[in-house]
Amino acid sequence: MTEQAANSLLKFLEEPEDDIIAILSCKNISAVLPTIISRCQQIKLVGQSENDEVETNEELTKLIVEYTKKI
Repeated sequence: MTEQAANSLLKFLEEPEDDIIAILSCKNISAVLPTIISRCQQIKLVGQSENDEVETNEELTKLIVEYTKKI
């Protein structure tokens, strides 16, 4: 990620719109700047295979949709 992209993401995370839920997904957390990590809630999803990851992502999507209905 470029410095400009990281700064834009940080601004977005620090000043989100009220109706925005952002999800940042990565396979290598060490590649994410510590300042970005510090502004995020981490949920570690570990799958044994690609199918497990797909199922987990689908479950996560359903949870987010349900959560946003309550807001």
